[in-house]
Amino acid sequence: MGLFGGEGYIRGFRRKSKYKPRIPKVYAPQVKVEYLHSEILDQWFKIPTTIRVMNQITTLMGLDHYILATHERDLNSQLGMKLKRDMLIALAQPDKLYSDNPEKRKFIMKSYGKYAIPLEEAEWIGLPVSQAIHKAKAGMKSEKQAQIQPLKDIYRKQYIAKLMDSDSVSDELEEQAKLYGN
Repeated sequence: MGLFGGEGYIRGFRRKSKYKPRIPKVYAPQVKVEYLHSEILDQWFKIPTTIRVMNQITTLMGLDHYILATHERDLNSQLGMKLKRDMLIALAQPDKLYSDNPEKRKFIMKSYGKYAIPLEEAEWIGLPVSQAIHKAKAGMKSEKQAQIQPLKDIYRKQYIAKLMDSDSVSDELEEQAKLYGN
């Protein structure tokens, strides 16, 4: 749960001298905890980061630009993907973004509007596989239930349509009269 900018743990070996056996070693990135501010979400975050990420954030002029401009495979972080999804959802709903400050909303949409995507897409960005499968199944289930219509409703509509046709009503009444001997 941090931003590592493509860095990670690397397994390798080291040798003390040419004549001694190799010793297994794990090389870890140098991680520092930084406080970073998101303009879109209007929050401060305490995030473990590497020096490389901090340099990229500085180059791109802020956490929001770094998160939104970096491709998912390069971000490679659950925290980063969660932040990206939250930011994209906020950009997809500009009326809820800074509802009390229209000037700030206009500034945010001008600065980050190029990253905006439809809400339906933004909700799927960065979901872990298990959550995405659960969400897809729930969507398919609700779609299937919307298509199902009880037979009583279908028959009622057919019967009303049949009654609206005056010729069929009189024919039906004659058939019933013959059946009952009236």
